[in-house]
Amino acid sequence: MKNGEGTSIHWHGLPQRNSPYMDGVSMVTQCPISEFTSFRYEFIAEHPGTHWWHAHSGMHRADGVYGALIIREPREVDKQSALFDYDLSEHVILTHDWLDQTTLDKFAAHHFDNGNNRPESVLINGKGRRQSYYNVTGQNDTVSEALYTAREVFNVKQGFRYRFRVISNAITNAALKVSVDGHNLTIIASDGGDIEPVDVDAFVIYGGER
Repeated sequence: MKNGEGTSIHWHGLPQRNSPYMDGVSMVTQCPISEFTSFRYEFIAEHPGTHWWHAHSGMHRADGVYGALIIREPREVDKQSALFDYDLSEHVILTHDWLDQTTLDKFAAHHFDNGNNRPESVLINGKGRRQSYYNVTGQNDTVSEALYTAREVFNVKQGFRYRFRVISNAITNAALKVSVDGHNLTIIASDGGDIEPVDVDAFVIYGGER
């Protein structure tokens, strides 16, 4: 966040009944929080499901101010609980574009120059890999190098059914196709609401979807 910029936090998926001033949409339901000041969000988390929070000013969300917001309900009242054995906090998948520059620079290049709005790669919970291109010092040659970070690992035990919650924080014009090699998936909810279960081998998710 640049000096002088304010920010706000939007709680994506929560209707904020009786607390619209906590919705965090900058310049609509809340003035941005000025630098060197603080603001406390207080509201009732009354809508169970897979949600997320993100900055709602400028390009802050695109450059890393976001996270998962999971509201669980007791298994005895969860209508889908018979379809899974475990619903664990470590089984949240938060995807994000991995760009080779700040989002503002990429946005400007796409709209006013010769840039594109496609990510170089995708991060899962902040982890991933991609090719990187750079110029050798003092030369005109361009060199390609694979950049590695630790891959995200999800641990499961054979014979059990696990609920995974997938959230897309994608900010470029790129949908993601999600699948698990050698497995079918049962979709039981969308955007924080239960749906009729459907078996698939893959699904497509866009920015903001869960």
